[in-house]
Amino acid sequence: MNNNELKNITITMVFDGSALNRDEKVGGNILSIKKLNVNGEIRSFIGKPAIRHYLFQTLWRAFGWEPAQVTGQGEVVQLDLTKSDILTSAELDVFGYMFTRGKTAVTRKSPLGITKAVALFPYTGDLAFYANHDLVRRGKEDGLTVTPNPFTKEEHAAFYKVTFTLDAGILGNDIWVVEDATYDEQANMLRVSIVAPESVALDNVERRTDEHENVFYEMPKGRIFVDGRTVKVDEQLMQKKPAKKNFEEHLVFSDKGKSKFRIFDFSYDDDSKQYEFDVDEEPEYDESKKTLTLKIGAVKEIPCVKLSGAPDGKQTYAVSQDGKELGTLVVGRKEQGPCIVRFSLAKQQVEQRFREVVSAVVSGLFAQSS
Repeated sequence: MNNNELKNITITMVFDGSALNRDEKVGGNILSIKKLNVNGEIRSFIGKPAIRHYLFQTLWRAFGWEPAQVTGQGEVVQLDLTKSDILTSAELDVFGYMFTRGKTAVTRKSPLGITKAVALFPYTGDLAFYANHDLVRRGKEDGLTVTPNPFTKEEHAAFYKVTFTLDAGILGNDIWVVEDATYDEQANMLRVSIVAPESVALDNVERRTDEHENVFYEMPKGRIFVDGRTVKVDEQLMQKKPAKKNFEEHLVFSDKGKSKFRIFDFSYDDDSKQYEFDVDEEPEYDESKKTLTLKIGAVKEIPCVKLSGAPDGKQTYAVSQDGKELGTLVVGRKEQGPCIVRFSLAKQQVEQRFREVVSAVVSGLFAQSS
């Protein structure tokens, strides 16, 4: 980047707003607003998550930004890196992410900094009383015996100040440290193993059906219940391993103690005495062998074209979508170390995303008071 190119931009804006970010209820039926103490004055504010939401909604409506896919595997809902990356998703590029699976985490710091939007005037305790009179009127016209449901809201109309900072040096660039990356020459597909795939084949498994026609799998020591990719296993079939230097606390199947199939994200139900966890593919049952196979891991497939390699052993791949150049991937590996995958968005795509974010901020965010 030469000295004539914009490296970053900071935009501070003041806008007129009212009750744009609610807080928890007070006293059961009073809807509060978010507040903080600023130099001895109580001021309302709009939190960073709300500003991010309003900005992304504006980018979606104005420029067609697609929401990145999420995954609910484990106990955390998070953006799914096996479905998207910064080349295919502007949301992941601009707003960053954290993707965790067991002991593995891949994170990206957002190139977009957002502050709270803090009111310039103090909150003086204004309250407003409301009731659903219109719905009650409709109900009475239909012959119903209904009464209003009154509630109170804290209200504050003020000017708010918020600052956005966008770093062009980070935008369009990302690095993953992963287990492995292999290229399929025939399919033109790079397979990135974020978490190395593992599987376990359970033996002596009988497929059964209960009185409600629900399918379960029975083993000599217990039962396994499957609902899509969610698995519930009787306690006696599992063994909980304590945390050690290289591993967090995890589960293994009692009869497969030497297997690398380890479950790090799990929950336990005291009533049913069962462990619950998610797998990456629906379990496969082999009727002839009486085996049930479970698979875990996180593998991302990226369609791309292999370009010439570099003397240092790094390999470059070109990524495109619908005939449009998206960017490149550079894959390298240190000796006896992890695999490094570098994502670089095409320059024109970086410039377009930069312009669209700045345009959305300057033109005003799509928001609604409550």
